[in-house]
Amino acid sequence: MTIDTQEPLKPHSAHVDEAVQLAIAGRWEEAVELNRFLIETFDPDEATQNRLGKALTELGRYAEAKQAYDASLAVNPHNPVARKNVQKLEALMSNDEDIAEKLDAQRFAAEEASRAAEVADVIAGGAAG
Repeated sequence: MTIDTQEPLKPHSAHVDEAVQLAIAGRWEEAVELNRFLIETFDPDEATQNRLGKALTELGRYAEAKQAYDASLAVNPHNPVARKNVQKLEALMSNDEDIAEKLDAQRFAAEEASRAAEVADVIAGGAAG
């Protein structure tokens, strides 16, 4: 999706309706683009930041999504949608870090086992020769 900035500017509400329809259709990349356009073109508002956060979350871009929700909270610190989603994202990102650490540990163990097998093969080959 490309936002045509040459055409006469549609009203904010028309863009909002389009952004909602993109989200309903699961067209998350386009939703991100349109919501960013709204933020840059009109005054940032909590609803647009929330929609941007949702689209980024659906794309797995958690750090960017958290930034969008944080921006929503900057507009309204009591925004329940943003508050709830910041907590979820923090948990997801923490869990991702835990999983990454476990995968790194497993990868290290597998590499060490492979090296040990190579050494054993060298030793066995040297003893046979």
